Amino acid sequence: MTDAAAQARGSAFLGLVRFARNEQGRDAFEAMLDDAGPAAQEVFASRIRATHWYPYAALAEFLQGLEAHFGTGDGGYCRRLGEHAAGVDLNTTFSFFVRLYGPERLVKACGRVWSQYYKNAGKMFAERSSPDDTLVVIEGFPGMAKEHCKLMEGWMIASMRTIGAEVLDDAHERACMSEGGPRHEFWCRWRRL
Repeated sequence: MTDAAAQARGSAFLGLVRFARNEQGRDAFEAMLDDAGPAAQEVFASRIRATHWYPYAALAEFLQGLEAHFGTGDGGYCRRLGEHAAGVDLNTTFSFFVRLYGPERLVKACGRVWSQYYKNAGKMFAERSSPDDTLVVIEGFPGMAKEHCKLMEGWMIASMRTIGAEVLDDAHERACMSEGGPRHEFWCRWRRL
């Protein structure tokens, strides 16, 4: 179940569409969309515009369809999508972060990035940003799809790599609202390259 009022900007869809369509092929991608839920089908019935807002339910159904068709059910495909999206975002839309911010400042700026893609979808903030204990939190978004959590894991880890930090292998979402947690908590340790 997703939050009815939550919305995702069209740009949250578009990079994922390009990646999945290029990797899986147009026919496989279209077959996946045929199986997507009604909210996703409605959004994909027209051209998606980067600056328009769409129901979050459509993004959730889209991510669930991608994982179901192209993943193994463990969220790994969505995590790869997040890794790809971070590379695109930090080399285009948010390239100023790469030029101006080190890892600590990027972590602390995460809320600014979140609000560019999502509204009425809780808030994201960095609770801690030290190399031995970094914690990024999303509060107030109980309807966040588990596949979206995996996408965010991949996005955050790849973002840190892009700006010169090696994230250690134990990075993960350690609390999730879809699993009864009070909020979403993404934790990692890292070191400068």
